[in-house]
Amino acid sequence: MMDIWVWTKETHSKPLKTIRFELDHFPTELECREIFKKDEDVEIYLNSKVDVTYTNLREYNK
Repeated sequence: MMDIWVWTKETHSKPLKTIRFELDHFPTELECREIFKKDEDVEIYLNSKVDVTYTNLREYNK
């Protein structure tokens, strides 16, 4: 189980949300981007041309 914190890249950046997902390995940067592109809330920002990034990737043991 993993969390990604998704942020805007504006001057006053703000957290958009935390996305929780499950993989059998630690995700690559490309996999993280694909995961948050599929999220409806984040997709709105991506479609409006707001730069989005992620930080604080956390891994949890089950």
